[in-house]
Amino acid sequence: MDELDRPDGNVFLCHCLDPGRHDDLGIAFAEHSSAIATTRGDRLFIGLLGSAYLHLLVIGVTDWSIWVASALSLVWLLAVMRWG
Repeated sequence: MDELDRPDGNVFLCHCLDPGRHDDLGIAFAEHSSAIATTRGDRLFIGLLGSAYLHLLVIGVTDWSIWVASALSLVWLLAVMRWG
């Protein structure tokens, strides 16, 4: 199978040629189905926003090191990107 025959190859090519305008392909060729159809960009935004709030929570409520918040944020971001 040619690389561009695969859906992810088509999505990559479209993003390279015209970034930000082909989110419909990201939804159409999603790797998994979820309750709400999201693109990788949506999941990245949600993950980064959640990480920011997690950092604020750790700084404001606990006396943990900021590295703990960073590690928790990385786990959160990976979970959202994978299963979000």
